Amino acid sequence: MSKKRGKRALVVYGARPVMEALASSRVEVVEVAVADTARRDAILDAAHKRGVPARSAASEELSGLAGTRDHQGAVALLNPFVYLRLVEFLESQEREEMPAVALDSITDPQNLGAIARSAHFFGARGLIITKDRAAPVTPAGVKASAGALLHLPVVREANLIRTLAAMKEAGYWVVGSSAREGEPPWALDLTGRVVVVVGSEEKGLARLTRKSCDLMARIPGEGKVSSLNAAVAAGAILYEAARQRSAR
Repeated sequence: MSKKRGKRALVVYGARPVMEALASSRVEVVEVAVADTARRDAILDAAHKRGVPARSAASEELSGLAGTRDHQGAVALLNPFVYLRLVEFLESQEREEMPAVALDSITDPQNLGAIARSAHFFGARGLIITKDRAAPVTPAGVKASAGALLHLPVVREANLIRTLAAMKEAGYWVVGSSAREGEPPWALDLTGRVVVVVGSEEKGLARLTRKSCDLMARIPGEGKVSSLNAAVAAGAILYEAARQRSAR
């Protein structure tokens, strides 16, 4: 497996992310290696059904391939992850009335993965990230997303402000997630074409990003902790959007 790895190839590790990779039509799995674990037979069967070469491997070898011992006995080698351009995403969503999620300076792959997991679970049709000051799709991010990043279209553009402006022109409302300003999500109309923008843990949304937002959503709380982390806040807003869609 290691001889086939290119500079941009993506290594996925963890039993569930590997299973999701084999189930996803968005990625190309080159090879799977699996140790003698509880999910070994299920992984080998899924690889066989997709026509992906699969083999047994010792746990130590998998640690070397994954770069971590947290591989749960399964590693998959994927072809390079393919990002979308915004124009491709908008064309694919021309008749969709579903939300998307944009990230403003989310640099932690764990946060990227957690947000992607909530986004995919609550029906978001895409994730928008930037090329600079942002975590790309990495093995750690895929693991944190429980494989959701392998199902979700990921748009990668250079400038978030121009990207949001283009989405507005395409009929999207831009809703910023904030810890201090705005209305509770249930007081906003989150049906239809909405892009939820999530800022970094430390600084939140940048000034120009806030100016690009049509609406601001704030999650009110009653505890002593003043705010939620970025992934939980995004999940709360996306849940409310899903609830409103189901109530229509």
